[in-house]
Amino acid sequence: MTVLSLAPAISTAGLVVFLSLLSMERVKVNWMFPACLAAVFLAGTLWTVIQEGLFGFWFDSTQTLWDNQIWVDLVLAFGISIAALAPSARSLGMKIWPWAVFTLCSGSIGILVLYARILYLKDAVPLPRTAQAQ
Repeated sequence: MTVLSLAPAISTAGLVVFLSLLSMERVKVNWMFPACLAAVFLAGTLWTVIQEGLFGFWFDSTQTLWDNQIWVDLVLAFGISIAALAPSARSLGMKIWPWAVFTLCSGSIGILVLYARILYLKDAVPLPRTAQAQ
């Protein structure tokens, strides 16, 4: 088996384990987790860009119906992710458009960095006195 055939299986297995632990409330996500995932994925993305070129994804997204299906699925997932994270980001004083543009340019890396930033700011921003008393 090659890295190309193992990577999808390994990432899917990792997601299943993570979601299982998350659903059983055995894991608490802090900002370091999505930040590290973003860094690892960025390294892989940079390697891919060096090997395949900056716009290789476009050719691969336009060849078959499955390629189109995967592209549209990713676009929907990114839109849902931004929409789901936007209220938290706004409540912490973050502007959404720069993050939306970053996500359009970087895909999941942008979503992971946005999520890490939200978690970091939530940990760094002290709670109002009324929330601390409860």
